[in-house]
Amino acid sequence: MKKKFFVWVSLILSVIFITSCSKKWNNKKDILEGDLNLLAHDVDYKYLSVMAEKFREFHPKVNINIQKIEKNYFKKDFEDFLKNPDSSTDMVVMPSEYVTYFGSKYPLSFSEVNEFISSYKDLMSKGRVEDITLGDKIMAFPFDNEAVIIYYNKSLLDAAGINIEDIRTWDNIITLDEKINKSTNNKLIAYTGRDYFDFYNMMLKQLKVDLDKLPDKNATKAMALLKHLFSQNIVDIIEEEKATELLIKGDIPFLIGSNKTLNNIYKKMPSTEKINLGISKIPSFEPGGNRDIIGSGDNFVILEQSKNKSLAKEFIQFAVIEKNNVFQGLNEYYILPSYNKYVDDVAYNTNYSFIYEEKPLRILDYTQRNGTYFKIKPNYLELREEINEEISKIIYSEGNLEKEMENFTNKLPK
Repeated sequence: MKKKFFVWVSLILSVIFITSCSKKWNNKKDILEGDLNLLAHDVDYKYLSVMAEKFREFHPKVNINIQKIEKNYFKKDFEDFLKNPDSSTDMVVMPSEYVTYFGSKYPLSFSEVNEFISSYKDLMSKGRVEDITLGDKIMAFPFDNEAVIIYYNKSLLDAAGINIEDIRTWDNIITLDEKINKSTNNKLIAYTGRDYFDFYNMMLKQLKVDLDKLPDKNATKAMALLKHLFSQNIVDIIEEEKATELLIKGDIPFLIGSNKTLNNIYKKMPSTEKINLGISKIPSFEPGGNRDIIGSGDNFVILEQSKNKSLAKEFIQFAVIEKNNVFQGLNEYYILPSYNKYVDDVAYNTNYSFIYEEKPLRILDYTQRNGTYFKIKPNYLELREEINEEISKIIYSEGNLEKEMENFTNKLPK
């Protein structure tokens, strides 16, 4: 049933797209030509591949090649690419933290987009644009935003007599640990981020603490909670596909992920069985506290070496500014646009058969619009593994937390 629903949605969107966009883009038909080569990962790759085919319908003389890269590409291989660039690559889609990291190390490799983005940035979050700005140069064009949220298995909660509306704080989560039947490693929550460093950063954002401004009493508060959640086996870091399977099977009640996690949920949801999943904001530290958490978001980086910068900009506008393409990305790939011109449209009111809450896209959108951005300093990424190891030591230590936080702060980059 749900698959038929998505087929109809796709057909309707396609008709709307062709009808409304053809006049504008037909005016440019045959004007644009050339090859455009870009690198993208995961859901972005799938969506942009569809956009490339559509773009070609309007511009037959344009050939867009999209190479799929792995999630860890920026950690392992991208720096080698910048040192020995492939001269045919024009554009790379990458998370904000890596834009500023590589942009600061190899500033001549990135083409700034100040003039290009000027027509659109007033309808983007100021923090979102600042997140990819170095000095007075905007180093990339925002592609999407990322809302960090918690998914839950409603059947497990119902069986335990628990209402998601009663889970507002982390204390509520901790008291649930004895009430819910958990069959997988006795964990309550699957966290799909990379490591302890990511989880700690998420908590600092909740308390609106900049990692660069430590020491801070709220940073110690966040570490104390982190320590409890992991040392008491309430949370475990699990790769997203595996975590999604566990959530759907009812082997784990909660999963912390992002809006794009919906892609894995849809892919793995059985067609012959009704599964009740729900979506909610992250628990806060205290009643009425901050529950709006955002991740890094992805961006288009136009490389300075590109000979097709104008064509790259045309494709960016087509993929993430054109209204019906934005809605296709939202409804079929769960991509939250950075360009906020259309947030009041009824497209955000879509319901999904596999999510209990009505209008889940509204929950995601409100979360990403109300969250706070904190730019991660480039040298934090260089020392990421060391910082993560220090956090791990604190989690499983029986020492004095205040003293351990003092030592931890002293080891952070200055």
